Amino acid sequence: MNFIDYKIGHMKNCLVILLSVLVLASCNNGNEYVVTATMDTVYHCNLTTEQMLRACPVDAVGDSVVICKQGTMNVIGSGKGAMTWTDYLASKYSGGEGQVMECKTGKPLFHDLYVSPLLTYKDKKLLVDKRMAFEIYDPVYRKWLDQIELPVWRCIISANRSNLIISADSLIFKPPFQDRSAFASADSTYKTEMNRTDHYLYMRTANRLLACALCGDALSERRLLTLENDFSGYFANNPDSKKYLTEKLAVYTAYKNYLSQGGKRSYFDLSVFPYFYNQLKKMNKNLPAPRTTLKPVEE
Repeated sequence: MNFIDYKIGHMKNCLVILLSVLVLASCNNGNEYVVTATMDTVYHCNLTTEQMLRACPVDAVGDSVVICKQGTMNVIGSGKGAMTWTDYLASKYSGGEGQVMECKTGKPLFHDLYVSPLLTYKDKKLLVDKRMAFEIYDPVYRKWLDQIELPVWRCIISANRSNLIISADSLIFKPPFQDRSAFASADSTYKTEMNRTDHYLYMRTANRLLACALCGDALSERRLLTLENDFSGYFANNPDSKKYLTEKLAVYTAYKNYLSQGGKRSYFDLSVFPYFYNQLKKMNKNLPAPRTTLKPVEE
């Protein structure tokens, strides 16, 4: 989690915005980096100061996607020195930079549930990895961990003749491995949910069934696919709640299609998260160092 202390100074009679940001960021391998950012530029974007701080405004110049934020980033402890915002997004140190917006209009480029995707600048393009929160079963402590954000979809923002082009989403998802203890726990969760009269926590059941179905548990798969019908009365009274189930079922369908077309089943490497790496390290003292980022960059 990032803790952000913004100090903003406004200069009179000038279009220049001076920003000084101090961020204390904790990387995935447990190391702490102090990130300092400065911006000193004239903006031509139709964005408020708050939007500029909290979002990632982009524009197209020729065949290049341009990050509208100017200035430098310094990640103390990285050995990288001062980085432009573009270099920062190309590195492993950046994370969710907020909602991606079109610079001139101030309109968001995405209208789904992914308001803070993982952004990587590469080859004049911006790779947008849309993450989704999953539940993962911890067999050591026999509990489900929720809100583990994993990359699911990727789209690419490119530029052509100073126009932004957004590709269709492609699946990049790899499910975390779940064993029989997770299957049994999901079974128990489902039976408990079916005995409830109010299903306002139905997504807890859906998330656990999805986690197991993606790992080949046939019972969880059947229940996941009938969940909408099982809770039809709840969805009739709460139609907006169904969109979350629809998002998860889209992942399930896309992954099953990938496998049916000859795709190879592989699992997400959870060692990128310190919680899971430390567990694995206890069982294997010679475990190699993990990746320290979810981004598609070399380390």
